[in-house]
Amino acid sequence: MGAQTAEAAALKAEVERAVLMELARTGPDKFRPDTIVKAFKGRAGRTTLFRWIRQTIESGKPAQHLARTVKRAAAARAKRSEDPAASAAAEME
Repeated sequence: MGAQTAEAAALKAEVERAVLMELARTGPDKFRPDTIVKAFKGRAGRTTLFRWIRQTIESGKPAQHLARTVKRAAAARAKRSEDPAASAAAEME
């Protein structure tokens, strides 16, 4: 297996971002790798795309991305309310 070209590395990074965004959109239970594969059809082989998707998921990056997203949302909520817990509870009713 040879070194990855700069073009392939850029495409892999793009696939990784797409995986993170799709996981954030759908959640892990409804995530479908074939959605990503279809989006990148013709830009890389199916096997390569599935391998990159698997590597991204196994890397732990999706969990880190979702954790950062939740923290940012919580911080934004805290700035909008004097009592964020109470306002969140009121929204849940």
